[in-house]
Amino acid sequence: MEHQVGGHPMLSFGSEYIIKVLPKDDRGFREVLFYEALRTLVDQEASGKIVKSDIANLVLSRDLGIQQRNARLLRALAPFTAKYYGTTTSGASVVDVDVDDRPTGMILSNITAGFQKPCVLDIKMGQNTYEPDATLEKKESQQQKYPEQQIFGFRVIGMKVYDPSNTGSDQNGFLAFDKDFGRQLKSAEDIQNALSTYFKLRIDGDSDCSVAMIQHVIRDLERLRKVLAELNNGMGFIASSILIVYEGDEALRAPEKCTVKMIDFAHVRYNWGGDLSLIYGLDTIVTMLRSIL
Repeated sequence: MEHQVGGHPMLSFGSEYIIKVLPKDDRGFREVLFYEALRTLVDQEASGKIVKSDIANLVLSRDLGIQQRNARLLRALAPFTAKYYGTTTSGASVVDVDVDDRPTGMILSNITAGFQKPCVLDIKMGQNTYEPDATLEKKESQQQKYPEQQIFGFRVIGMKVYDPSNTGSDQNGFLAFDKDFGRQLKSAEDIQNALSTYFKLRIDGDSDCSVAMIQHVIRDLERLRKVLAELNNGMGFIASSILIVYEGDEALRAPEKCTVKMIDFAHVRYNWGGDLSLIYGLDTIVTMLRSIL
C-alpha cells in the first residue's frame, strides 16, 4: 500500500478501503473476531436492539459481567479504530493459503483517505510485544529488537513525511523512515527529535500550524487514555499500534484534520486489570510531545 510505513502486508482497494492480509495462524482469526465483535456492539448500540453474537462472546469471554464491561470499552474505542467491512478471499493470490474457506484478508477503511499528502507515523505500543505464554525464545527475540521499549512503553515502527524540497525525498516528495530508524532511537532526546522531524517543527515555515497539530494529537491521545483508564479492566492490547496521520500539503493543512487511530488487534486477549503497559506508553508519548512544543 502506497502510504504504509510498517506492519503486516496491506493492499489498496480503491481509495477509501484497504485489505489487510491475514496470517494463516490464529492471529488472523483473533483479529477478525475483534473487529466482528466491535462491529456487532456498535450496530447494537445504534439500533437499540440486543444482538446476540457468538463471535462477540468468543472475544469478550463467556462471563456476563466481563462481557458487559468489555462491551462498554469496545463501543468507546470504536471512534479510535478503522471501520471494518468484513472479510474477503480475493487476496488469496498474494499469500500462501490453503484452499479452504478461511478468509485471506479484512476490508478496512483507509485511514489515509481524504489526505492529499498524508504524513504517517506508526507507533507500536506497550512495554512488551509478546504474549505472556510466548516461548522464552520468542520473548528474548522481541526484547532484543528494541530493549528501550521497556523504558518508553512504545517504539517507532516507521514514518513518512512530505518534504519535497528535501534532497533525500523520493520522487513523490516523501521522506521515509523505516523500523531500523526506529530501533536507533535510544534516548528520550532521540525520540523527541524524531517527533520534531515528523511534525516538521524545524523544517516547516508554518510552525504555528505544526504546534496546533501536535496539540490536537495530544488531545486525542488523552481522550484515548481516558477511555482505557476508566473502562478497561479486562483486555490486553498486546502489540497494538497507534497510527497518526496529518496533511502534508501546506495549502490544505488543518490541525483538526489530524487523525489518531488504534490498529493491529491480532494479539488482543483477556487481561485482568486492563492494560497498564499501554497506558504507560500513551503517557510517555504525550510527555514527549509536550516537550517539543
